[in-house]
Amino acid sequence: METIVLAGGSGTRLYPLSRKLMPKQFIKLFGGDGEGGEKGERKSLYQLTLERASKFSHSITVVTSKEQEFLAKNQALEIGKKVGNGIRFLIEPSAKNTFPAIFYGVMESKEDEILVMPSDHYIGNTHALIEAVERAKKECREGIVLFGIVPTHAHTGYGYIVRGEKEKEGLYCVKEFREKPEREVAEKLIEEGGYWNSGMFLFSKDTFIEESKGYDPHILEKYGKGVEEFYDGVEANSIDYAIMEKTKKAKVMAVNCSWSDVGNFNSLYEILKKNGNAYIGNVKSKDTKDSLLIGKRLIITLGLSDVVVVDDRDVLLVANRNRAEEVKKVVEELRKEGDSRADIPPTVYRPWGNYTVLEEGLGYKVKKIVVMPGKSISLQKHRKRAEHWVVVKGRARVRVGEEVKELAVDESYYVPKETIHRIENPYNEAVEIIEVQTGEYLGEDDIERFSNYFGGQKNE
Repeated sequence: METIVLAGGSGTRLYPLSRKLMPKQFIKLFGGDGEGGEKGERKSLYQLTLERASKFSHSITVVTSKEQEFLAKNQALEIGKKVGNGIRFLIEPSAKNTFPAIFYGVMESKEDEILVMPSDHYIGNTHALIEAVERAKKECREGIVLFGIVPTHAHTGYGYIVRGEKEKEGLYCVKEFREKPEREVAEKLIEEGGYWNSGMFLFSKDTFIEESKGYDPHILEKYGKGVEEFYDGVEANSIDYAIMEKTKKAKVMAVNCSWSDVGNFNSLYEILKKNGNAYIGNVKSKDTKDSLLIGKRLIITLGLSDVVVVDDRDVLLVANRNRAEEVKKVVEELRKEGDSRADIPPTVYRPWGNYTVLEEGLGYKVKKIVVMPGKSISLQKHRKRAEHWVVVKGRARVRVGEEVKELAVDESYYVPKETIHRIENPYNEAVEIIEVQTGEYLGEDDIERFSNYFGGQKNE
């Protein structure tokens, strides 16, 4: 059996933690006890999904976007000892929702049985899911098996699966789907034995292809022209609307486990809370209850209740916990105002490593640049700014103009405007550099590249 992990989505429901360049599946929030790593270790939902998938199959395919390829690969590498080597990555040419992504993964699979899992959901009891998958394997040749979560309450933000006739213990035909019902409707659905839609599916390759042909009779012809042409020609659609709401082969397998789509800070609070509060980072609180506090800097709270405080270096969110989901509206306002903080986090990950903006003001910007072993930034120059580099950890090889020099800790180099330059790391440990930029304009678009190769990886 092969597991397809969908890792191309993006969103702002956990803003400022989640942004266009740092989707929620890659934020490292989970750890301590239970699923999520040893004490003190934080993992992302994506990493937890990969570890979970490795318990089902030896073959894992990650479908992701160009923008998130290096995040997906690097985070998989970080947990490689646990996942194993059986991971491959399929890069979507464009975002077209879940149906094209799944079809792409299915067509590239050599396995007959395929399990599909989102990368941005939390599951607290993996054992219950493992048992359900093993039971579903026996049924997937005759249909598409969805995994329905036994609800704990009437949640109005989830989709529901309405079950029909019982086929076997814990297995039912799917009667219909209900998306985000009103509370009264959700309560009635639960009374009638409805399930939360987990977005996980198990099916045979042949069954999925046949159902896909029912949705689009020319889909194999489109795929046969190549992946780029397929994405140009296929309609953007979700697996639910394209297949599941039309097929006569849908079955639902009940799974009784703790599950969340982590769709807002309230959901995150419910997962992380201990003794009434949930803390991540450096937090000191007095007489604070029912609150979620996350920050890289020291956060001190006194006499608060039902609040969310999230400090992400460049943005501070303070909100009533029951209204935190409304942060999406504020993000849209920031975008309309042209504020880059709506989409770009303080730390940006690139194929060669990452950079963090530490400070910026009129005429200057200070960054920490990390270049991973064997990687290099592109050969480039800037028209409107000069740069000064100081190595604070590791060693680097720098090219400035025609000169190539090795830099160790405490050594520095000046890069004038209009000068071709590059930082390389041919060594076995990451190099960290403090970069001070000065000039009339310090935007990231002031760059002319002469090579798009980053130590073996091609990117822009």
